[in-house]
Amino acid sequence: MKVPYLDLSRAYKKDRQNYLDLVDQVWSSGSFFFGEAVEELEKALCQLTQRKHAVLVGSCTDALFFSLKAYGIGEGDEVLVTSFSHMASGSSILRTGAQPVFVDICRNDFMMDLDLLSSVITKKTKAILAVHMFGQSLDMTRVEEIAANAGLLLVEDAAQSIGADFEKRPVGNLGNASCLSFDPLKSLASMGYGGAVVTDDLKVAESVERLRHHGRGKSANNDYDVLGYNSKMPTLDAAVTLHRLEKMKEESVRRQEIAKLYNQGLAELPQLNCPKESVQGTHIWHKYNLLCEQRDQLEDFLKEKGVGTRRCWPMPLYREKAYHTGKEFNLKEVEGVCRDLLTLPLYAEMTNEEVVWVIKSIKEFYGAS
Repeated sequence: MKVPYLDLSRAYKKDRQNYLDLVDQVWSSGSFFFGEAVEELEKALCQLTQRKHAVLVGSCTDALFFSLKAYGIGEGDEVLVTSFSHMASGSSILRTGAQPVFVDICRNDFMMDLDLLSSVITKKTKAILAVHMFGQSLDMTRVEEIAANAGLLLVEDAAQSIGADFEKRPVGNLGNASCLSFDPLKSLASMGYGGAVVTDDLKVAESVERLRHHGRGKSANNDYDVLGYNSKMPTLDAAVTLHRLEKMKEESVRRQEIAKLYNQGLAELPQLNCPKESVQGTHIWHKYNLLCEQRDQLEDFLKEKGVGTRRCWPMPLYREKAYHTGKEFNLKEVEGVCRDLLTLPLYAEMTNEEVVWVIKSIKEFYGAS
């Protein structure tokens, strides 16, 4: 059986006519940027995250950069961030001129170890970039307490966990500003790139609005008040994302069902460490990751069985050449996770037969019945 790691075409085929209708609506409107769907999606995101303001931008990468920049983070500052994430979680810090300080992770949830935060705060530390991982939330209450006690800005990277919550509080509601991603691989996806900043701070929302459109202000003459960027989310992408928002809960339930099948089928294998789910919040299962013995050999075996997998991410952020800024890091937990982690297929359109085949193939590799 062929089980692709991800098949984006399945979602389109299942809902083809609605997507074609959206294309027709946007083309007919003639508003390819800042069309009606952009404003509607911004309002919907405020409701989803319980925030006062939402500003759509070209990507979550820009959302992170704009948020830090709007709060004045720059040269000479340090920002605490996880050592295990997408490049954008750290590169957004470098783009401001500040330096990322990478923090080790907890092996059970792959997120920043909050027990270590206080020990790495210095006089140069100005912010925490709190990254949720793989579909569930960091401990919101605790990270806010740490930031408040140290007088630090708190920016939330919610790219991987839109739709999740922590103690009934939605992801996207943490700290000073939160950043969302609508990459096609995410749980709330567009057909291209897109992101958003959601915040309760009107001045920050207005700053992001200027930054996304070359620095243009809202004066009668549309003066360019600051040096900005070209980071607009197209109307069509916003319309697709708005449509996907209506299906997000249904798709999250299906991903939860698939994760449960994986957990039930693989939990008894001693060579594997299945992902843990926090009892304090919901998990939308953006990805399903195993810590496994003989990771590389298992990866090759599954490929022979027709099962697509990924290494999510094969090295800590501080080992990427782009981050060689003179500060040395050598963090034990993230090194082990990068060595042992393998990501299995998990998307709402997967069939139970495909999930069973993946489980059966893994058991066969480890000699289990």
